[in-house]
Amino acid sequence: MSFILDALRRSDRTRRLLDAGRAPEPVAVPAARRAPPWLAWGAALVALNLALLAWWAWRGPSDAPPPDPAPAAAVRSLAREAGGPAASSLPPGVAELAAGDLGAASPPLAPSELPPELRARFPDLHLDAHAWSEDPAQRFVVIGLKRRVVGDALDGGAVLAEITADGAVVRFADRLVFLARQ
Repeated sequence: MSFILDALRRSDRTRRLLDAGRAPEPVAVPAARRAPPWLAWGAALVALNLALLAWWAWRGPSDAPPPDPAPAAAVRSLAREAGGPAASSLPPGVAELAAGDLGAASPPLAPSELPPELRARFPDLHLDAHAWSEDPAQRFVVIGLKRRVVGDALDGGAVLAEITADGAVVRFADRLVFLARQ
């Protein structure tokens, strides 16, 4: 608002001076301010940081060799070898989980595949959250709104036996039960 008022006053003063026959006084225009020198240095520093970030994001894979995955032929389903039924409702990899590693005689079953007498006793376990990492020490699940790691006792006498990329394996009554992540 003051810019408009100032412009009106200057215009009025110029009109009066021209009516009186005098030339208007020159108006001093403020010199354009230069940006402070620190601003240029800051912009250069930001540009350098962006360039380093782009280099870091686009650099090739690290020089460390990738971990040697276990050959697929080394993992066998004991149920298939014994001529038993394969756990078809389980995701790939869990059905092939070596039961000998977890100390059980059969591959993990889904809770719905348990025999009726075990299904009635099986606690209502719900996988609320699932965090899987290549490092076994960083793996955990949240069951019943509690953070659990391998070896933790669960409700109804169940024990968390393994955390896989697709869910968790629970030992219950000498059986392995797979809880799928959702």
